[in-house]
Amino acid sequence: MDRSAQVLFLEHARSRLPQRIQWAEELAELLSIGIDSAYRRIRGETALTFNEAVSVSRKYDISLDYLFKEGNERVEFDAGKPIRTLADYAEYTKRVVDRMLDLEKQREDLHMYYAAMDFPLFYIYQMPEMARLKTYYWARSIIGIPEFQRFVLDDFELPPEREAARQVVSQAYAGIPGTEIWTPMCFYGTLKQIQFLWDTGLIKSRDLALSLLAELDMLTDRLWAQAEAGRKWVPSKNAAVGAPFRLFLSELSLGNNGVVLEHPSGPRTFLSYNTFNFIETSQPAFAETTMAWIQQVCSRSTEISSVAKAERDRYVAKLKRQVESIRQYVVDDQETLL
Repeated sequence: MDRSAQVLFLEHARSRLPQRIQWAEELAELLSIGIDSAYRRIRGETALTFNEAVSVSRKYDISLDYLFKEGNERVEFDAGKPIRTLADYAEYTKRVVDRMLDLEKQREDLHMYYAAMDFPLFYIYQMPEMARLKTYYWARSIIGIPEFQRFVLDDFELPPEREAARQVVSQAYAGIPGTEIWTPMCFYGTLKQIQFLWDTGLIKSRDLALSLLAELDMLTDRLWAQAEAGRKWVPSKNAAVGAPFRLFLSELSLGNNGVVLEHPSGPRTFLSYNTFNFIETSQPAFAETTMAWIQQVCSRSTEISSVAKAERDRYVAKLKRQVESIRQYVVDDQETLL
């Protein structure tokens, strides 16, 4: 086993712990070895056994790819548990919350780069009706959970764990410095979901449909405020006073949602799949490739945070026109722009 790769692997594991934790003691307890033996492994003087490496990987949720210098063509992803039941769906929510709490602990040294085909997942948690819509739509139409086939959105209440998750995720996201790339199509998928549920009678109340559209209007206003201030929106303070924020507008079709988290201990990459879920990896070469893609998109985009107010105004107005188009469809059955 390569010594430098082992040192990097264990340093990355150490970064997942609060600073107050004594790493050698933690590692010794995990591997059932003495403190001196733990220090020798940390320094790379004694090689980890395969079983020890697996224990560290599972405990701290990091890829074994860190141990292999020649592993650039093969990438190991964590996709979470397959979602088939209500219990699995609740576990997905827990996975999102756990990731955000993990990131919040590292936020001072962290930067999140988000290339958004759809508006970023974290904004859903700022909007109660939108969180309700997405939870219902994903469970009924994407996963096909049987229990969700029995009722319409109007009769669905957000489960307690999802409501609690809204607060945790919103707060954590507001504290993480970020750069986001949005496109004119970021609202398209959500607006078509609202239209579909309205057309099929799965939204019965016009007031509910209009409330969902009002939340999207609110999101455009918050996005404008974030870009103007160069700071993320903090829901608890109802102001853009959070972590540093940069916003880019791209006219390119992105094809997927991609996130790279840069941290001194090493990058992490998240990609969307199956509409709402995500896969993740800590493989450095994959993060480097994904980051190169994001930087290329940025180079062909227009920054509209803190500068380019006219361009920012036009973009927000375009999003609002899309929302208004669906609003008129719901109210007067007018043809939509989408």
